[in-house]
Amino acid sequence: MFSIVLLYLLVCLSIVSPNGVFEVKFTPLVLDEEKLFNITVCLKEYQTIVNDDDICRYGSRNFQILPSINKTSIISLPFTQIWPGSHSLIIKFNHDETFKISHLRSGKTSWLHVTSNKYFNVHYRIGCSPNYYGNECSRFCNPPIHENEHFACTDEGYIECLPGWSGKKCDKPICLKGCGENGKCIGPDKCLCPNSQIQETCQECTALPGCQNGYCSKNNECTCEEGWGGKLCNIKLSPCQIKNICRNGGICKLEKDGTSSCECQKGYFGKYCQKKRKTCNEHTCLNDGTCYINNDGIPKCHCINNFIGTYCQIKLIRSQTMNIKSRGGHLEFMSYTDINMILVIIASLLSIVIIILVLILLFRIRPKSIHDGKNYKKEHIHTPKFENEYTLEPQHIQFNEMLDFSIHTPQLETAAKEKSSRNSSTTCLKPFNNIYYTISYE
Repeated sequence: MFSIVLLYLLVCLSIVSPNGVFEVKFTPLVLDEEKLFNITVCLKEYQTIVNDDDICRYGSRNFQILPSINKTSIISLPFTQIWPGSHSLIIKFNHDETFKISHLRSGKTSWLHVTSNKYFNVHYRIGCSPNYYGNECSRFCNPPIHENEHFACTDEGYIECLPGWSGKKCDKPICLKGCGENGKCIGPDKCLCPNSQIQETCQECTALPGCQNGYCSKNNECTCEEGWGGKLCNIKLSPCQIKNICRNGGICKLEKDGTSSCECQKGYFGKYCQKKRKTCNEHTCLNDGTCYINNDGIPKCHCINNFIGTYCQIKLIRSQTMNIKSRGGHLEFMSYTDINMILVIIASLLSIVIIILVLILLFRIRPKSIHDGKNYKKEHIHTPKFENEYTLEPQHIQFNEMLDFSIHTPQLETAAKEKSSRNSSTTCLKPFNNIYYTISYE
């Protein structure tokens, strides 16, 4: 009954628990206790051109971060299905900066750097939940829950027997030396012998006389331990004689210091010739990328048009940044905040220039001051009307220059008569009432 209940719980947990988790890590670059960041993370299906439509198929999170130098924030987005192998990611900072990126090929990985701004370094990784394995977190492997289950799950989610055990259920122990006809193997290299003793072997064996570095597996034979050879196991073997560790046709060579190395066949490399050397025919570059062979003989992709990645499969899209220039093959970006600041500075300079031009223009057209050749008086004429009674002294006002007699009015005729008497002995004009003059000035 207990086993049935336990099995039922395991099935329920396997259904409810997520296959894996998509994590985004934010590492602060500056200490700003007063600035609170509102950040939105949206995970969706792969899109060549990422649409910011608030549809996050694989999950989204809204959260706040108060930057601190030694504090890293990790946001988790669990997924309850097989990882699709590609994705698009949208990150918004305070609703005024948006970062978009697409990964055509993605799977279980360690932390990968995706972007940075002046406040954060951003990384992401994809990890499988416990009991889920494989690059897509698609294989479920339940670890042993009983002591008599002697297996472990590989990185790919397959069952692998622990050393010393075999069988489909990994329940058969292995006794390398054998337990004889009357003994029973009860554990790895543990034999239950007829005398009720537990020994490595129950066989009565007489080793070959002179056997060294070996043991008796059959009468009059000497089975050598690892690293030794010869009929009496008295010959020290070189690493290449013990086991050919070289793969894919590689030749094991003994070095002067007693170690071994592998001489690989054409097209293979690595310590054990376990890696196949790829060519550009096998290394496909996407999105108009160009394949080339680097100094290590490994094919690489030269990406263009804002694509990055091993196969140029990642499209970089910045919503509110502008590509200013390219220097040394690296793109430099300027944010709209910086651009707006430059525009404000330019507008301020233009305003100052306009004000200076207006002041110069006003200075040029201001009225000329009245002067008598000796003294310069900065008195402006505000109106052509002389109110009340005035005594106009000739030495202060030059009537030849100031009075306009082109208009004939009774008042001006009177003024003309006064003009004709300027050369007389009279030194001043008599008072007059409400006489209007037309005074012209440049």
